[in-house]
Amino acid sequence: MLYGVKKPDNAKLSKGDPETAKRVQAALPSPKGNSVDEPEISNALLHRLSVQLTQAAATALIQDEQLALSVLLAGFGCYEGQGVEVSSNGLGAKRDTRGILGAEEMEKALPLALALKPAERISMLAQIAADALDFQGCALDQKDVHGSEVAICNAIDAKLFNPAMRGAFDAKDYFAGVSKALCLKAIEEALGADMARQQGKKQKTEIAAFALENVPPTGWLPMQLRHKGYDGPPKAKGKASPAANAKTKQPAKTAKAAAKKPAKKATKKTAKKR
Repeated sequence: MLYGVKKPDNAKLSKGDPETAKRVQAALPSPKGNSVDEPEISNALLHRLSVQLTQAAATALIQDEQLALSVLLAGFGCYEGQGVEVSSNGLGAKRDTRGILGAEEMEKALPLALALKPAERISMLAQIAADALDFQGCALDQKDVHGSEVAICNAIDAKLFNPAMRGAFDAKDYFAGVSKALCLKAIEEALGADMARQQGKKQKTEIAAFALENVPPTGWLPMQLRHKGYDGPPKAKGKASPAANAKTKQPAKTAKAAAKKPAKKATKKTAKKR
């Protein structure tokens, strides 16, 4: 059939029997798409309207925190193009993080998220945040290069971070991988200069073995892992925390005060003799 050309049967009907031709034409399937009364809008206008829709939904969603958290959780468990674009690509994220709620489509995942208790949503988001972290190549003593990672670490409560950091620190790998000088430095900071001098006469393997056995129990961590609230040695040198610095300065003040007191007493005694 050629467009614009009637089939022979329809052509004959239209000429010989107009009423039958109308009935045949009415029975034919209507063309796909909108009717003449409802023309399609342009793609550009459709895009502008979709942006307006997104902005309105965001304005309303931010006023319902629990729904916002539910949408966010559902988004992490869905494929792309499910209405909300979120993803977790951190070091702790699995290769396939979809299905965190047991569903990969928004219409199924969102009801599951809405069924959670508020505390459960917060816990799941906290886990997602933890999985999203990626500090590879970062060292906490390089603040000018990795300011963002340092800011995150310093914001964590030291009471939580210190034991977690010591649990994650691989002391065996560290002392086996650093030089003899760094092993001795760790021993000096953790156990004192005298102990470092004694170990300095030995071979690197012996020094590393000694450091592995004796340094970690003191709470020592290498400079690259010391955050703002680090509370391990060397405390006396004031490299740990502000509290340690305060303790270091205290004896000096006490000594000055003690030095002044005898001088005052001597002056009084001299006055009495006179």
